[in-house]
Amino acid sequence: EDFITLDTLSDNSLLLVLNEELISQSLDSVEISSVTTVKNVNLESINFSDTKIKHEITLGDLITSANLGLLIQNQSTSIIPGVSNVINDVIPVDANEYFESMMLSSGFLDLSITNNLPSDLANISLSIQNEGETETILEMNIALLATGETATMTVPLDGMTLYGNLEINVTNADLVGTGTEPVLIDYQDALITEMTIRDIVLLE
Repeated sequence: EDFITLDTLSDNSLLLVLNEELISQSLDSVEISSVTTVKNVNLESINFSDTKIKHEITLGDLITSANLGLLIQNQSTSIIPGVSNVINDVIPVDANEYFESMMLSSGFLDLSITNNLPSDLANISLSIQNEGETETILEMNIALLATGETATMTVPLDGMTLYGNLEINVTNADLVGTGTEPVLIDYQDALITEMTIRDIVLLE
């Protein structure tokens, strides 16, 4: 509804006010559309945490696989004989907790192998690949890994695709043995493999 009002100001001038209805709209017919905000994020700006995966092969595992359980019992003091090709196995690595698949622009994979066994190891040959695939992500050969020592290797992951199911293919590792020296046998002593995937940038 339109109407006009007159007011007298302090200086005796008149104020003319015109009230005119410009919009007449029932709230029932007002439609408010949802608003969607889209933000473009550069994958290079996302910081991904390092992924660390650890695997152990115990002395008990090796003694069992070499059928030496009767000769070398846990918590005994014994001489460990040399055994060729004591490790020849494909070790599954389940990384699905961290990722199912990643196409990488860049990044690194670090592999460290620590010998906490009471015997040296020799002629270690292994590789890492996606499960069921032949393309090698990392290949490592170690002539001698003495007791208490760690061997490390780093490879770039530029342009690679990693899947949550990886595998470490150990084609050979020889147990050197302790010669004539008896040692304390603890089946929990282990060869420890730690794999770290770090500094990754996903392919856009």
